[in-house]
Amino acid sequence: MASKSTPPKNAVLIFATIADTTWRMFTPVLSLLIGGILLDKRLETGALFSILGVCLGFIIAILLVRQQYNKVLKEETNAK
Repeated sequence: MASKSTPPKNAVLIFATIADTTWRMFTPVLSLLIGGILLDKRLETGALFSILGVCLGFIIAILLVRQQYNKVLKEETNAK
């Protein structure tokens, strides 16, 4: 039985998975959005590169989350 000072193993695993998924979703989208905004200001292109950055960031986020999902699925399959 786990002591009261340490959280249960499952809770830590769930928190780690949520944190890992969060950075995979937001980092590509936000970084490419900021890059797009800066490029739009420099080249005076309206919102062209901002929109492209968000779309590309969204695609990268999907690929990263899918990669994480496949890794977790593989680990669960190997554990059985």
